[in-house]
Amino acid sequence: MKKKDVRKDNPLSIIGGMNFSDIRIKDDDLREEADIKMKTGFKIGIESRFGPFIAGMAFDQRGARYEIWNLDVHDTYNYFSFYGLVSCPVMKRLRIFSGVEAGDCIGRRVKIEDESENVPSVNINWDYGLRAGADVMIFKTVGLRTSYYHGLNYIFDYTDILTNCKNRSIELSLIYKL
Repeated sequence: MKKKDVRKDNPLSIIGGMNFSDIRIKDDDLREEADIKMKTGFKIGIESRFGPFIAGMAFDQRGARYEIWNLDVHDTYNYFSFYGLVSCPVMKRLRIFSGVEAGDCIGRRVKIEDESENVPSVNINWDYGLRAGADVMIFKTVGLRTSYYHGLNYIFDYTDILTNCKNRSIELSLIYKL
């Protein structure tokens, strides 16, 4: 006789992975001068599913590498973010999703050449934007996620150098359902 699995599905999942992010600059001249490249960071968080809806919170590390005035700059922003997504099954193990994400910068680290400094995040705005992507469940409790985040708000309240910057990132994560 076959035993029946009476365990209920836990709606909680842990998410962890890497972000590949950069900033978009509105000023054409500065964008060409800055030579912006992607910077790697990480994301770790917890989320819950309610039918097709996903709600979560995470620690997100975004940023950019750029060269300005012949200085190599690594700019890292640490965000505590919240997100809400709506998912739709495509196949048995594949779901696509889209939604919104908002986060508050809780710290910033700027590395110029070989010197590194923590910079207060007082002039950094809340970051909010759109997220879209897909989840592929390899096993019942383990899966992979890829997504794109497109920031809609300017990063800085005020700055002389990087005006009108917005975040964007590509995320690759592992999903573990508890």
